Amino acid sequence: MKKSLFSLVFLLLATFTIHAQLVAVKGTVISKTDNEPLIGATVVADGGKVAVPTDFDGNFAIEVPSGSNITVSFIGYKTAVLPAEPEMTIYLEEDSELLDEVVVVGYSVERTKDLT
Repeated sequence: MKKSLFSLVFLLLATFTIHAQLVAVKGTVISKTDNEPLIGATVVADGGKVAVPTDFDGNFAIEVPSGSNITVSFIGYKTAVLPAEPEMTIYLEEDSELLDEVVVVGYSVERTKDLT
């Protein structure tokens, strides 16, 4: 009886301890080149289990384990990995190397064998 009661109390305390280790992180994701907020940038906690997008003003809010990192990514910008802090302002740099991967074909008829 004492062992089961001790196990139950230990389990409850461990649950509260684990829950208390989450840190609320709020911040803004901004383009470094033109200082405009990035709408729809992805903010991911370590492990990839929790992810949120930024809103129309580039703001986000996420709960992460204390001492972990967050990864911020957006199409056309370099991915940033930063330590989680309660208040953050994240500036993302454009990735100009991705522009070489774009192929545009407009208003013409091409055979697929000619394109490969």
